[in-house]
Amino acid sequence: MAEERLARLKQEQAAKEQRRAAGKEEEGAANAARADKHQRSELLRAAHIRRIRAKAGDETRKVEEVSFINTLNNEGKKADLQQRLEEGEARRAEALAAILAKQAGAAASIKEAAERRRAAEAERLAQLADKQRRKQEAQGQTLGTDPREGCFGEGL
Repeated sequence: MAEERLARLKQEQAAKEQRRAAGKEEEGAANAARADKHQRSELLRAAHIRRIRAKAGDETRKVEEVSFINTLNNEGKKADLQQRLEEGEARRAEALAAILAKQAGAAASIKEAAERRRAAEAERLAQLADKQRRKQEAQGQTLGTDPREGCFGEGL
C-alpha cells in the first residue's frame, strides 16, 4: 500500500508537472501570440502614420503648387496691367505731342497772319501816304507852290 501510495503520488506529481508544463507552454504560446499581435499592430500603426505623413506632405505640396500658380498668375496680371499703363501713357504722350504740334502750327499761322496784316497795313499806309504826297504835289503844281513848303507857304 505504501508503494501504491508512492506510485499514486508520483503519478499525481507527474500529472501536476505535466499540467504545469502544458500551462507554461500555453502561457508561452499566448505570450508569443500577444507579442506577434502587438508587433503587427505596431507595424500597422507605423504604416498608418507613414500614410498620414505622406498624405500631409502631398497636401502641403498641393498648397505650395497652388500658391506658386497664384503667384505666377498675379505677376502675369501685374505685368499685363503695367504694360497697359505704359501703352496708355505712350498714347497720351503722342496725343499731347500732336496737340502741341497743332497748337504750335496754329500759333505760327496766327503769327504769320498777323505779320501779313501788319505788312498789308504798312503797305496800305505807304500807298496812302504816297497817294497823299502825289495829291499834294499835284495841288502844288496847280497852285504854283513848292510842295515842300506846306499849305501856308512856309518853308522847311
